[in-house]
Amino acid sequence: MGLPKHLFHPLQAPGTCIGEYRGIKVKLCATHDTASAVEGIPMDAPTCHPASPCHPEERSDEGSQKNLGSPYISSGTWSLLGVKSPQPITDEASMQANWSNEGGVGYTRYQKNIMGMWIVNRLRNELCPEKPWQEITAEAEQSAFEETVDANAPAFLAPKSMVEAFDAALQTKPISVGDYFRCAYRSLALSYKNAIAELEQNTNMWYDKLYIVGGGAKNGFLNRLTEEATGKTVVALPIEATALGNIKIQMKR
Repeated sequence: MGLPKHLFHPLQAPGTCIGEYRGIKVKLCATHDTASAVEGIPMDAPTCHPASPCHPEERSDEGSQKNLGSPYISSGTWSLLGVKSPQPITDEASMQANWSNEGGVGYTRYQKNIMGMWIVNRLRNELCPEKPWQEITAEAEQSAFEETVDANAPAFLAPKSMVEAFDAALQTKPISVGDYFRCAYRSLALSYKNAIAELEQNTNMWYDKLYIVGGGAKNGFLNRLTEEATGKTVVALPIEATALGNIKIQMKR
């Protein structure tokens, strides 16, 4: 692009002090918001096992990733689901399923970008823009609608109408606001279940906890559906994890 080379400094690790501004030390953060959010999650020591609790014969210790924490979801417009790994995981299965390896604070974030609160925000904009979220989730809980959709299908990425996208994907058309949102929340929970199953297969590990931060962590109904779908203990932390992660990095050095 013809930019001067002196603008581009060498790559350096998060926490590196790169100068001062009016007496204030300037340190590099964890590369971006999701990286900082993961660093800001107060995780317990992971409870993970190198074999499936149901079918231990299907897995072995060989190739197991000794991960540094439990799986997490940074839940916002999109959901980033992953785990902290001591090294990148670059096998064929990871590539085919669109898992990425992102540098972190001394570890790799092995994660996948999947659907998040985008679909429910779009539904709200069309169906009930003035209705509080508490009322929406209450109606979703009361609904008996049981059909689900593939939340990660291309049809839900940028439709002109999210309502029409749901109608086209379902065999039974929802008849109430609660029906649409119950379908959306249950579909999100199932997508988390599927992603965690891939994660456990690719890392050759099994986990008993799932940490959720970000805006989606405030949705108790979705958290409960996620716990039921995944079989994991959901630890929902409606905190400013990104800010906490940045502070944590600056205090380390």
